[in-house]
Amino acid sequence: QGYLPPIATARAATLGNVRCLMVGTDMAIGKMTAGLEIWHSLRDRGADAAFLASGQIGVAITGAGIPLDAYRVDHASGAVERMVMEAGAHAIQIIEGQGSLLHPGSTATLPLLRGSCANRMILCHRAGMAHLDTMEHVRVPPLPDVVALYEAMASAAALRAGKHVFCEKPL
Repeated sequence: QGYLPPIATARAATLGNVRCLMVGTDMAIGKMTAGLEIWHSLRDRGADAAFLASGQIGVAITGAGIPLDAYRVDHASGAVERMVMEAGAHAIQIIEGQGSLLHPGSTATLPLLRGSCANRMILCHRAGMAHLDTMEHVRVPPLPDVVALYEAMASAAALRAGKHVFCEKPL
């Protein structure tokens, strides 16, 4: 059975740092790449920032993090919470996003929202994208609606004084 982290308890909401979760309108939309670039830029400017990887490629690049999809769904938020709490001393956390709330096959975004108690999000979107890459029948709503969806879901996971930023990926 292996190690199962405890169920998340929103402990990350007690941290006084910035916890910025990378979110997107689709899977493979650039969340990890954008997050790594932001992290590098913050570090280059002397900021106390950490990149918290949540997928195998992010873990391979940074040498740390969690393989979120390896955890049972009820324990995935706990794994994220543990990772965020362990990095809690950093002033800024850039949390690698996975999946998308808009994608019918994705379940990874909710544990990231709940476990991180993100107080900032950056929405990654490919400019001009009208539907999901692999599902023409799943249309992408107007971006303000997508932002509202993510903010509503995050508010249930203890979002505090959040701000959003659009990060459009060129065609």
